[in-house]
Amino acid sequence: MTLWLALWLVAVPYHTVEVNGSVDDYAADELVLQDPSDDSFYGPSNELYDLYLTWDQNGLYLALEYVVQNNGVVIAIGTGEGGVRDMNGLDWYPRNFQFAGVRINYLVALWNADLSTGGVRRILDSHNTEQVGNALISNSGYAGTRSTVEVLLPWSVLYPHGFPAGATLNLVAMVVGGDHATGGDLMPNPTEATFGFGSAYTVRTFYQVHLDADGNAVPDSGTPVTALDTVWTVPTQPLRFTRLELLHRVVRPGTELGLTVEVSDAADLRITVYNERGQRMMARSYPGLESHQAYTWTWPVPDWPAGIYILQVMANKVVQEKRSFVILK
Repeated sequence: MTLWLALWLVAVPYHTVEVNGSVDDYAADELVLQDPSDDSFYGPSNELYDLYLTWDQNGLYLALEYVVQNNGVVIAIGTGEGGVRDMNGLDWYPRNFQFAGVRINYLVALWNADLSTGGVRRILDSHNTEQVGNALISNSGYAGTRSTVEVLLPWSVLYPHGFPAGATLNLVAMVVGGDHATGGDLMPNPTEATFGFGSAYTVRTFYQVHLDADGNAVPDSGTPVTALDTVWTVPTQPLRFTRLELLHRVVRPGTELGLTVEVSDAADLRITVYNERGQRMMARSYPGLESHQAYTWTWPVPDWPAGIYILQVMANKVVQEKRSFVILK
């Protein structure tokens, strides 16, 4: 075996590749994920295949091989600096996915294998994104054929405040439907038995790579990528209220009703108030609660008759608890 071939079979960062929509210049050990070619809920024309990853002193290289037909492909990336757990409210590629244990702050996306419909965006908050102008992206292929989207994300893009010691990156690739839909395929594959159509889907399985395993605030070199990565899953926990507190149990006109809620997992919340006769007096919806984060809402006390009222709190239409309060005149 020649020295060149040996180096190709086991490449180590730093490894510079050309961003041209091809995986030919990636090393064998830079093929970090492979997905079954027959597991998409959208059928064989909408599949994820292989993910390649490496880096050099300039930034991170990703190449995803896939096929889509009238659907999109998204790579959701979390660097550990800011980000969101719910992408359904974004102004770019909003999809009905939530993320357990990881906040995503970058998206690589395109629709129907057409690069003009996509690009790279930084997530600023729960709604706003901005285009990343100094990332390089290329796509080969077209709708219905095996294609490759490839991107270079400079370190200055991923870590605008400087490359951090111990930097670790998490990502998941997805075949997605239209706005506010879920999708048909995930990579890494989820451990859950079912995935596909329906309401919000919570991603729990991620590909993770340690970019700075030695903690010296410099991207690692001299170590194969496959020695620095893993696939991990956030355990599923029964949904429950970890905190549910009324601001006041006795309220008067001119004061406020108030409620603080914390849930054990991502959830949509519905708050309903009933009077003693079971008549509904008020209803509020609060989607997209994140796990183990306290939320507080207040409302002016309505001009309701004095008496006892029941406040019902329901999470994801399956878990509910009640609290009572009294209005005095």
